[in-house]
Amino acid sequence: MTEVEKIIKECKIKPEKKSENGKTVLTGRIRFVETKNYDRMDIAEMKPQILAYFQAEIDAQEEREAKIAAIEGLQEIRKARAEIENYHCKFQASFEGENAVGGLFVGKKPQYDLDAMAQKYPRAMAYLKAEDRSHSANYKYSIIGEKAKERIINEPDNYETIIAEMEAEIKKATNYWD
Repeated sequence: MTEVEKIIKECKIKPEKKSENGKTVLTGRIRFVETKNYDRMDIAEMKPQILAYFQAEIDAQEEREAKIAAIEGLQEIRKARAEIENYHCKFQASFEGENAVGGLFVGKKPQYDLDAMAQKYPRAMAYLKAEDRSHSANYKYSIIGEKAKERIINEPDNYETIIAEMEAEIKKATNYWD
């Protein structure tokens, strides 16, 4: 742990941020709690390094988001899934309550071929599969899914191997008696 990280942790330093043109920007102000080890002057001396540390975090997050946005077909598949889920929710709700109409007036069912999308955008489907696992209630599966998701982001050509390894890890975590 560097000196800057130590000060940030001990003094609970938080940078002031704002959004400009869809990007997060530091305002140059920080908030902190003085401690017995660090006073206001110590923090003032380290402020440029502290701000540089937070800027590096912001830059890393933006780079990660750009890598995710660059996954071909990801937004298209997410949109299709959301529309299909929305339709099914409306359809189910049409059967409930005293004003139930039994599936009438819910609108047209979205016409998406998710299998064709999976064939066209295999990396996006691999990312979504890992993301689904990362949201698992089982903490082991969640950790395995999160690791696979990060690897798919950072290793774009290796998604098939990553998913196979994720499935193998999950199978291993599931077999308690082996």
